[in-house]
Amino acid sequence: MKKTITALALLFFSVNSFALDINKVSVQLPQFNFQNNKGSGVLQKLSLETDWGVDQSYVAPTAATSTKFDISREGKAVKFGMAAVNVTMKNANDLLTKLHSANVQKLNVELAAGNVHQFGVGLVDLSHESTGDIHAEGLTMTCQHKKGTGVSFSMIVDECLVKSTAHADMFEVPDMDSFFIESFIGVPIQPESDVLQTLKEMELEITKGDFDMSLKIKGIPLVKLKADGNIKADMNNKRATIRIDKVKLGFVGVTDIVMKQLKKKLPPENFRVEPPYIYATW
Repeated sequence: MKKTITALALLFFSVNSFALDINKVSVQLPQFNFQNNKGSGVLQKLSLETDWGVDQSYVAPTAATSTKFDISREGKAVKFGMAAVNVTMKNANDLLTKLHSANVQKLNVELAAGNVHQFGVGLVDLSHESTGDIHAEGLTMTCQHKKGTGVSFSMIVDECLVKSTAHADMFEVPDMDSFFIESFIGVPIQPESDVLQTLKEMELEITKGDFDMSLKIKGIPLVKLKADGNIKADMNNKRATIRIDKVKLGFVGVTDIVMKQLKKKLPPENFRVEPPYIYATW
């Protein structure tokens, strides 16, 4: 139990500071829920390797014997508790303080596992001030990692932008009910109510910042939405620049329509759309 507490405290501090100053991380989180400033979860595996002499490892034999933990938030302070041990971060970062609610199932993270980073989650329902509402299932991502260079949050992002692949079985985005239908037929549609737009079988590949993405859209059979462009991120200044070169729905070019829709739909406090660029801050 003492090893588990130490490892969890180290990981919690690392997430709070956005700097994972460690060589390797392995996490299995079967369940995590957060709502109304309180949350709880179940930890099945946590392994940390550092170059400053603190190596911790915890693995539960089965999901039934996994360690339960609680988390609570008051203002900028976030408290993490397990058994009789509590860790409090008095000035947590936006990742935690701007989280409205979350339901995460079957989260698996392997950072610096050989020459790759691997991420996977079975289901995520998330509401965050910066991203809005997100529902996704079957998310996986693999990024290259230069073995022996250690791990930091900014390094993970940089490495994923050099070479990575991602897949999602499905995800939903809010207030987009007519977005892709409009793009396909080129005629504005006035929806009766705001609903979730379901996107399926998303595939993403990034090579040296250049990305290719394809996905299917519920309600538009037999065709795929494909997009390509470039993305750059500046983690120190919390900003990213996305260049959209081309968007096609089947054989129909919809780049201009999509950019106009994004300009209307994306929250202006975090996004600025100036075709072909999208500027994001957080």
